[in-house]
Amino acid sequence: MREPRPYPPPKRAAWKRRVRHVGELQVGDESEMAGLEAKAQALGIPTYIVHDAGRTQIAAGSQTVLAIGPAPKSQLDTVTGHLKLL
Repeated sequence: MREPRPYPPPKRAAWKRRVRHVGELQVGDESEMAGLEAKAQALGIPTYIVHDAGRTQIAAGSQTVLAIGPAPKSQLDTVTGHLKLL
């Protein structure tokens, strides 16, 4: 598994200026996460699943985060609009 590389400060600043919304939403389990990923991919929205390294209480390899986007808010809402904010 490849470790994510942080953006260098100038690229990170440019990325933050372009991002319109970042939110944390809660799902019930990994199967719900997989369903959201499939729905987003069917709409052509990029996705990425983060797998835990297992250095805390979470088991190594567990799916802990699903990143969806970038995409227009209206398109994201069709995938995640029913979820609760954390």
